[in-house]
Amino acid sequence: MSADKREIRKLVQETYSGIKEVEKKELDHQLSSRVVEFLSELQKKNSFHSDHVLGVYSPLGDEPDWTKAFENHDFSLGFPYWTGEGKMEFKKALVHELEAEENFGVKMGEPIEAHPTVTPALFLVPGVAFSTDGVRLGRGKGYYDRYLENHNGLKIGLCFEFQILEELPQEDHDVLMDYLVTEKRVICCKSLE
Repeated sequence: MSADKREIRKLVQETYSGIKEVEKKELDHQLSSRVVEFLSELQKKNSFHSDHVLGVYSPLGDEPDWTKAFENHDFSLGFPYWTGEGKMEFKKALVHELEAEENFGVKMGEPIEAHPTVTPALFLVPGVAFSTDGVRLGRGKGYYDRYLENHNGLKIGLCFEFQILEELPQEDHDVLMDYLVTEKRVICCKSLE
C-alpha cells in the first residue's frame, strides 16, 4: 500500500471524527434521500427495475448511512457476505435480518449463510474517498475490486462531499465507479454507452 493512500485514509478519518453525531445524522438523511431520488430516476429510464437486486452494505459509523430514506421503499437488497477466502458474495436480506459479526476487527451487520446468494444489478459502494472520474479508495483489502471486476451492474459510490478529492492514486485492478452520490449531488463519472 502506498504512503499516499495511507495518508489520504488518515486525513479523511480525521475529518470524519470531527463531525458531531447530530450533523452526521443530517448528512446521512440528505444522502439517503438523494440516493432514493436517483434510483427513482434510473427506474424511469429503465436502467433499474423494481425486481432487480440492489447491492448495498451495512454502514459502519464512519460510512454514509444510506438506509435513512429507504424505510418506505420496496427495494430487493443484497448485502456482502464474506466467504473467508479473501472474497465476498451478496446475499438477499433485509436490514433488520442482518446479524452482528466481527469482520476486519469491527462489528458489522451481515446476512446469515442460509440467505440466498444473489447477483445485484446495481451496487451502492462505500469508500474512504473518491475522485470525480470514478476512482475509489477503499479500506485496502480489495474485496469490492475483486467482486466488481466481474460484474457489469452500475456502480454507485456513496460518500459525503468532503470525501471527494481532485485525484486519487489509481492501480490497474481498481474498479471505477459509474456515479457518485453525495448529500448534495449526483456525479456521472464516465460515459455510459
